[in-house]
Amino acid sequence: MWLKWITIACLTIGCILVAAVFWVGRGQEPLSCAVDLRPDFSVTRTFRVSAEAEYRIEIRCSRNMGFAKLKKILQGGNLISISLAEDGTPVRLRFFPEPVFRPGVVSTAEFGNLSFAQDWISQDIADFTGHPKNNYTITCSVIRPVPELESTHPRLVIGLDPLEVEGRAFGSLLLFAAALLCFILAAVFGTVFFYVRRRATARA
Repeated sequence: MWLKWITIACLTIGCILVAAVFWVGRGQEPLSCAVDLRPDFSVTRTFRVSAEAEYRIEIRCSRNMGFAKLKKILQGGNLISISLAEDGTPVRLRFFPEPVFRPGVVSTAEFGNLSFAQDWISQDIADFTGHPKNNYTITCSVIRPVPELESTHPRLVIGLDPLEVEGRAFGSLLLFAAALLCFILAAVFGTVFFYVRRRATARA
């Protein structure tokens, strides 16, 4: 009988761990909205975060124009300014330095707050510590209109800080490994249970 309960326990724990993997991976981007890079454009959105963590505010431009051209435009300075309030109280943001482009001088400073991905280039504006119990209101205003970038479909994105993403990915991997181990143990104990039960039935 104890084999049966161990099997059930392993299956239950495995299912809980799988659910935990999905829970850890959720809420990585609490907000994403389009930005129209025209003069005087401003947008205000409210959002909440799923966990207490570090979050990054950025504007992303799709890489559907030449990489060098898009990078050069974004090196010209921030496209937007932002303000953030937490339950009506202004949040102190940690702003990233803008690119410092000096012709003829090769330096990592020329990349400044630019981040690169396969599908987009972003300007990382600022980060902040988010708390799931609070309501947030962000206002995004265009300070550098660049109509040429409209074809890149710029978007204001609030997501987990990359270090938080890496930490969650590692945690999810450990949880998945533990869940897999539980399912393997459940299969082993279940097989033994049915084997013992069949032998007992045969003897009877």
